Amino acid sequence: MLKKIRVDQLEIGMHVHALCGPWLSHPFWRTSFLLDKVEVLDKLRASPVQELWIDTDRGRDLPTLPPTVPATPPAAEGPVTLGSEVQRAAALCAEARDAVMHMFSEARMGQAVDMTTAQNLV
Repeated sequence: MLKKIRVDQLEIGMHVHALCGPWLSHPFWRTSFLLDKVEVLDKLRASPVQELWIDTDRGRDLPTLPPTVPATPPAAEGPVTLGSEVQRAAALCAEARDAVMHMFSEARMGQAVDMTTAQNLV
C-alpha cells in the first residue's frame, strides 16, 4: 500500500516509492528505492523534499501507535435534556460537514488529504 509521509517520519527499512516535488529539487537519480543506509536518510532529510510516498508492501510501514483509551466523560450534575443533546449533535454535524467540505476542496485542488483531520473526523 502506498502512503504519503513527511520526510521526518522516514525510517531505515522503508521503501521509497516516489519523492514529492520537481525532480531537479533533490539529489537522487532514482526516486524508488529501499532506504537501507543512514547516509541516504540524512541526505534525504537535508534535501528540499518535504514529503514522499512509501510502499508498505515492499518495506517497513510507519510504526503503529498503541490504542488510546477514550477519556471518560465527566459525571453529569443532573439529567441531560433531549434539547441539549440535539443542540450538541447539531453542532457536531455542522463541524463535521465543514471539515468534509474542506477536505474535498483540498482534493479538488490536487492536494493530499490530511489524514489527521480525517481520523479525527471519523
